[in-house]
Amino acid sequence: MVLFAPLARAQGTPGTPPSQSKSPGYGGKLTRSSAPALLKADRVSYDQDLGIVVASGHVQISQNERVLLADTVTYNQRVDLVTASGNVSLLQPDGDVVFASYMELSEGLKQGAIQDFRLLLSDHARMAATGARLGGNGNLTEMANGVYSLCAPCKKDPTRAPLWQVEARDITHDDTDHEIRFEDATMEMFGVPVGWTPYFQFPDPTVKRKSGFLMPTYGVSTQLGTLIQVPYFQTLGPDKDVLLNPIFTTKGGQVFDGEYRERWGDAALDVQGSLTGASSPLDSHQDSIGGNVNARGIVDINDNWRAGFDAYRETTQTYIAYYKLLTAPSSTLLTSRAYAEGFFGRSYNSLDAYAFQDLRTTVPTDTLPVIAPSYQFNYVSEPGSHGQRWTVDASALNLSTPVGVDSRRLSQRTQWDLPYTASDGQMYDLALSFETDGYSTSDNINPNNPTALRTDTSAGRMLPQIKLDWRYPWVRQAGTVEELIEPHVAFIGGPQGRNSFLIPNQDSLAFELDDTNMYNLNPFPGVDRVDGGERVIYGTSIGAYGSKGGTANMFFGQLYRPHTDDTFTTYSGLSGHQSDYVGHVQIKPLKDVDVTYRYLLSPTDFSPRSTLVSATLGPSGYTLSANYLSVTQQVPGVGIQGVQEGQFTPNVKITDHWSATSGTVYNFTVGRLSSISASAIYDDECFNMTAVLSRSYTQSGPVMPSTSILVTLIFKSFTTIPIGGSLNNSNSNNQ
Repeated sequence: MVLFAPLARAQGTPGTPPSQSKSPGYGGKLTRSSAPALLKADRVSYDQDLGIVVASGHVQISQNERVLLADTVTYNQRVDLVTASGNVSLLQPDGDVVFASYMELSEGLKQGAIQDFRLLLSDHARMAATGARLGGNGNLTEMANGVYSLCAPCKKDPTRAPLWQVEARDITHDDTDHEIRFEDATMEMFGVPVGWTPYFQFPDPTVKRKSGFLMPTYGVSTQLGTLIQVPYFQTLGPDKDVLLNPIFTTKGGQVFDGEYRERWGDAALDVQGSLTGASSPLDSHQDSIGGNVNARGIVDINDNWRAGFDAYRETTQTYIAYYKLLTAPSSTLLTSRAYAEGFFGRSYNSLDAYAFQDLRTTVPTDTLPVIAPSYQFNYVSEPGSHGQRWTVDASALNLSTPVGVDSRRLSQRTQWDLPYTASDGQMYDLALSFETDGYSTSDNINPNNPTALRTDTSAGRMLPQIKLDWRYPWVRQAGTVEELIEPHVAFIGGPQGRNSFLIPNQDSLAFELDDTNMYNLNPFPGVDRVDGGERVIYGTSIGAYGSKGGTANMFFGQLYRPHTDDTFTTYSGLSGHQSDYVGHVQIKPLKDVDVTYRYLLSPTDFSPRSTLVSATLGPSGYTLSANYLSVTQQVPGVGIQGVQEGQFTPNVKITDHWSATSGTVYNFTVGRLSSISASAIYDDECFNMTAVLSRSYTQSGPVMPSTSILVTLIFKSFTTIPIGGSLNNSNSNNQ
């Protein structure tokens, strides 16, 4: 191993003729660069008269973060020229590797000519050319008659044409601008030319965000006609960018969709929105403009406070459902919110304002409330010496609706809990709770006299409650299975009749008894309704847990009250003295089998009131998911509604690169399909194709039953080929 230092003159090792020096103690200047070079080789000779160093046998030269490997390397000191032959490779500082049969390099291995050029980029993309030239201080590689592809060679037949490649007369890899440029380029798939362009460019693998076009999505729909979505991504700096994502259809007009993102300091902003022209078929008014907005913003004010907003809105209830390429919301209720939050030790404060939009056409928009402001305070104390703790929940809000009830509310609940575990394993919990609520309402309709309109009323209530909770887990080991039986009983006492008709019900309309809320002091999801009086809740959990991962557990329980409460509807599960039987069964005998059954059963004849069955079968890549739901419930804004629906979703990994999935939704209430879809996905290291065929059988306003086919092709490394333009790198967050 030899270290070549930048000396003014080469000199041999003492005692060895300069023209035949082979000593590893040789010191000399490899190139005119001021940086030293480290040489490792089986044999090294130096001709002092000619100024030539010859290294052979596993030669390795390191200089300026570049590493040259070859069978033979010759350095001519007088002309500053390094020649390498035989299995030549040059590792660049950015991770790229150049392979060749012969190289001539100078200027510290930064410039030179290469024969039989091949280049492996840091993202495993491959380039090859008959010849290439290094220049620009090692940051510019120019290739003649070259090809580029991210596709790996076929293992069985390396000579076989890759899935896709680009052939070009001239290819330039600019490591300063981090771009790869092509001139006179032809796109090939499986060796067959499919497109040509005189010039295009795209970022090299070191670029994560770059302006340019993303891959379009093509499709056809019986409702929208032929459609195409052509995204364009534009960077506006290191902390902000914009995505223009227009959709063009032959029947449904055009949608101009876009997204703006920015991050600065302790704040962030993300705004997505779209617009359609006045000719949109979504509205009979020709002068109207359709659109939507999905916006989020947040700022950290200090270590304790932060503020933000979420804005979700559509001009019509069916806007996004009509234009299927827009990102659909996960819920039929859009909630917009402005807020400020404070975190102080074990307490939480929030000040909010809410507005809502229901996407169901059966819900009148003028019945939806606006809440401004809403204040919430929560506090949990440190546990005391016996584990006791205090909790305080307080809130205040102002709610108004265009048609309906306007209300103002002040509410608080203070609770003290004392847990205790006996020496034999019995577990007790004593809870004392005191709740107070005050209401001021306008336009409150008396349900006992609908013709009488009550305005500017006020009401209040106080609800003290006590709860004693007992459970006793019994556990035993039976071979490799651990078995559990746990009876659970709770008694709750308090005054009855605390739900006056003067108190409007705004936040507790949707209620259904289940095993997650039946033991609560107040099983309702909100504050406007409470559960008073005496009641006993009893149930038992049974479980078996195998050492190899198999499990099975179930719960069965019921609630009993000596009085009835008209607060609970027939479909709530709590309308009589005895509640519906509540329970679930979950079985996971194997890692890849999971079946869950949740139910409400009639207390008189055990007939099902509510049923949910979900199952997932199969290992990853070969799964089958099925769900069945049957429930009759009180739906806010709609009333009593029955739902009986089934879903069936298989996912199959056909090969290492091919997979398929489908989804079927069947409405048992009306006896027909709601929707059906099938997807085929191909994905490898260089290419992705997604094809989706879907059929919707439902109608909602202008959204008619329709069939659509959507196809997206992604050529990894670049997204599309604009003439004279730039392309966004596939590593972009927007790909």
